[in-house]
Amino acid sequence: MEPIRYPYSKANCIFFVVLLATIVGMSIPHLIKFIVIGDFVNWGLILFVDLLLIAMFVYLFVKYFIPAFQNKIALEINSEEIISYIKDVSIKWSDVKEVTTVSGRYSSSLYIKFKYETDHGDSIRIGLQYIKGDNEKIYDTAILYFEQSN
Repeated sequence: MEPIRYPYSKANCIFFVVLLATIVGMSIPHLIKFIVIGDFVNWGLILFVDLLLIAMFVYLFVKYFIPAFQNKIALEINSEEIISYIKDVSIKWSDVKEVTTVSGRYSSSLYIKFKYETDHGDSIRIGLQYIKGDNEKIYDTAILYFEQSN
């Protein structure tokens, strides 16, 4: 069977980057107000939260946004293995005991349970929020390749 490759989701990357930038942008007037009135407790608190959000923004930008706009592959499913480039992990179907999905409010995750304990524990979660494609279709494809490998 031909390998199936799913790219990063540009839409979700843009959403999360814009969301974090908006939150930081909305806090700037409050930060300036507390600096002007000399309220160093609130000033320090807002600055600390902003720095955390900026760090998260940079992480998301480098980890997801840039690869999405370079049209890189986020997930590959083939007859021998499933490869998550997001998690930088390759899992042989021969090591897999079960593939399940858990649907969340905004996205789903693939849960891959191993036949034995690995470096990742007895299972691994592959979030689908940054992967372009229908979550159910991705899950069905993973199940199809898993069943054909056994």
